[in-house]
Amino acid sequence: MKTCSKCKQEKDELEFYRMGDGRRPSCKTCDRAYQGTWQRRNPDKARKYNSKWHRENWLEIQKRKRFSRYGITELGPRCEVCGSESRLCADHDHTTGKFRGTLCNKCNSVLGLANDSIDTLLKLIEYLRDK
Repeated sequence: MKTCSKCKQEKDELEFYRMGDGRRPSCKTCDRAYQGTWQRRNPDKARKYNSKWHRENWLEIQKRKRFSRYGITELGPRCEVCGSESRLCADHDHTTGKFRGTLCNKCNSVLGLANDSIDTLLKLIEYLRDK
């Protein structure tokens, strides 16, 4: 048990955010209330800080989204269609939400624009061969 430095309530240690090797002096509830107040009082600073933080942590954010959505922690090393190693993303079935594989942004966009329709993609191939 630990006492919050702000609300003075005794709470379980899990009610405090981790900081270094220990826990913050104030509880999560008090920290969130303070953050909300600070952000409302300092909207420009908050926006600037949040923007910088998202830029610096973009890869970690994407990794957490993939895990929560598809249950995967890592993507393959390259696109499974064209072999590109840049701008990789998680391709998924829009009906089931199930992860299908690793594609680059371009290949994933092609599938999305074709609404994952095999018929449309085959017609596009036919079109390219005929022209």
